[in-house]
Amino acid sequence: MKADFVSWYLFAILLFAFFDSAGQNYSLNITSEMKEDKSVDFFFDKYDYGSFFLNLTFNQLENASPASFKGTLVSTKGKLLNIRPINPDRPIGFSYSYTFIRGQLNPKFDTGFVYLLPVSKGKSVTVQHHINLNARYFGSVEPKNWISFQFNVDAGDTVFSARKGLVVEIKDGFDPDPSASVSFSSKSNSILIEHDDGTLARYDVLKKGSRMVMPGQIVYPHTPLALAGTYDEESNTQIRFLVYYLIEENLEKPEKSGLASRKNFYAFINPVFHTGKGDSCLRAQQNYTADYKDEHITIELGKREKKKLITQKLSAKP
Repeated sequence: MKADFVSWYLFAILLFAFFDSAGQNYSLNITSEMKEDKSVDFFFDKYDYGSFFLNLTFNQLENASPASFKGTLVSTKGKLLNIRPINPDRPIGFSYSYTFIRGQLNPKFDTGFVYLLPVSKGKSVTVQHHINLNARYFGSVEPKNWISFQFNVDAGDTVFSARKGLVVEIKDGFDPDPSASVSFSSKSNSILIEHDDGTLARYDVLKKGSRMVMPGQIVYPHTPLALAGTYDEESNTQIRFLVYYLIEENLEKPEKSGLASRKNFYAFINPVFHTGKGDSCLRAQQNYTADYKDEHITIELGKREKKKLITQKLSAKP
């Protein structure tokens, strides 16, 4: 496409959102191509794993009907839309901007789906619920259905996946600071997993260099992910766990800046867990023992995955 055929400008507004604040710089690129009939195709290239919700709007659009795009991108590349000229003898003039965020918008999921505790089978853990710091101390609105778990564990304990999913993000570069005594730090190693139903699970406070999975890997229930970590002393070894999903399609930044005005893009889920006490939501300051049966491992597996699992079990027998 020659530059003098059409005047257009690209303003890429990258919205980095995690929970109710700015987050990761995800790589998504939008390109356009003018065809011989002077219509314009728009394409995307996505360089990170997992689903992203994209909102593309036109700031200027000449010689074409109003157009936009809102939708979830799952594949790595594809065509977004085509705009056609009203007057076929003239090119289309346009400028556009786009925002995007991780997740599937308002996914349909089973609120009664049973998760596994992210610790070894037979391990007994004490559960704590976290307050939302932005809401408590900075006057922001608490995210919908806010719930965050802390499992107190021992140094060297392995963190396991609570259900099947795709590893979409790994942070692994932070060391604990034994000289500090903190209850929370944003500098924490974590693994983010997207489930088939569009929900996301974050496993936080992991030991640096201990990860056992890679981005793009499918993990199954009770797959080892990493070792539990700490912010400071080994006596404070823990696992933090959250499950959430995208609920906000308006990705524009608020007019006012600051913690109090930040928008909540995600809602949270209080999962049902299978424990030695049965299936239930977890109560704060209570002890639970990790347990599972074969059906908890295979519930989300396809026929080939089940066959592969059986083969692995048979080959592991002496």
